[in-house]
Amino acid sequence: MPTDTFSQRVLAFYETLDKFRWVTPDVAVLSPLNDEKRTEAVRAFYEKFFSDNDPRVYWLGINPSRVRRTSTGVPYTDGFALETFCGIENDFDKRRELTSDFFYRFVEAYGGSAAFYKRHYPGAAFPLSILRKDKYCNYYDRDLPAEFSESVPGLLKQQAEIGSAGVLIIIGSGDNARILGRLNDELKLFNVVHVVEHPRYIMQYKSADLDSYVAKYVDLAREAEKAAGL
Repeated sequence: MPTDTFSQRVLAFYETLDKFRWVTPDVAVLSPLNDEKRTEAVRAFYEKFFSDNDPRVYWLGINPSRVRRTSTGVPYTDGFALETFCGIENDFDKRRELTSDFFYRFVEAYGGSAAFYKRHYPGAAFPLSILRKDKYCNYYDRDLPAEFSESVPGLLKQQAEIGSAGVLIIIGSGDNARILGRLNDELKLFNVVHVVEHPRYIMQYKSADLDSYVAKYVDLAREAEKAAGL
């Protein structure tokens, strides 16, 4: 497929990923785009907000977690947010996911989806869900096959080539920040790197300070744009 817009490059990248694969007899990977409904939602989202060739500030979390009835395949975007804040009608369950709830509080405070996605690209260091029996795992868990952590440098490089403006905001201030910070020191993919607390952590443990965290995200988005020259 042609890859002359940001949207087309993102979709082409996702097409290279496994839809589902057993890595070992008890560990599998699952794409958020593992069915037609989610593939259509993701395509509609990127074609609406990313059909240009503009560079973006990157926001990269860990990897997608459990695929629920609310899950659309769009990073940090549940069915409610996809319809209410992105204007894309869908029949996903409209119950809120904690991460999406916080993320779109931030996006709305920033100025709305159209303004935000014009300059920012959210994604994941490892863009597939990892399932071990009935448990969803993080790509850096020590008891997982080495191929997960070993594949992250290549996945980072592929994603950066889609249209990075040279600035990365790491979502998650623990192991994800440590690993991606070290990898960027080695790979030199991003000139500036920032770290923010994960939305789920904020919603679960810092909800009393929710407004201040939303403001922190907005301030960092603006700072990142200046660093990127956007």
